[in-house]
Amino acid sequence: MYNGIMKKKLFIIIILTIALIVLSSVIISRSIKKKSPLIEQRPLPDSYIACGCGCCSQKNPTKKCLYRSNGDDIGEIIERDKELANSNDCRLVGCSYPIEYTYCDNDTGSNEVEGRVCGGFAANLPEMQCPSGYTCQSEDDYPDAAGICVKD
Repeated sequence: MYNGIMKKKLFIIIILTIALIVLSSVIISRSIKKKSPLIEQRPLPDSYIACGCGCCSQKNPTKKCLYRSNGDDIGEIIERDKELANSNDCRLVGCSYPIEYTYCDNDTGSNEVEGRVCGGFAANLPEMQCPSGYTCQSEDDYPDAAGICVKD
């Protein structure tokens, strides 16, 4: 009788030990997937094409300007895009039209006009108009279509 109780206790201890090992390996693998300050970070690019769950079209991506002077961070856009690509929502959402995010100002804060988004439904706003010497060019032909500033 004493021997049977000891076998049951030993069996329970072994099962609990295995469960603890499995649980700790899951926790460790999840923490490795998250950003770690110990992992060397690569420098961020000046532009990034976001498609979320995948690009629907091979057509030229819509261009969107980011401005360092406004606190825009391409790293946040890359992170959100990768989170979306890895989410279960992709089965429901399908594909996305590509959007190319580009810094349109340099580190000194002066704006580069070429490639800046212009026109669209907010075309009357000064920040959505191209300066003289540039034309707002759109590949779409519907009313209120946005474009990009192109040098004349």
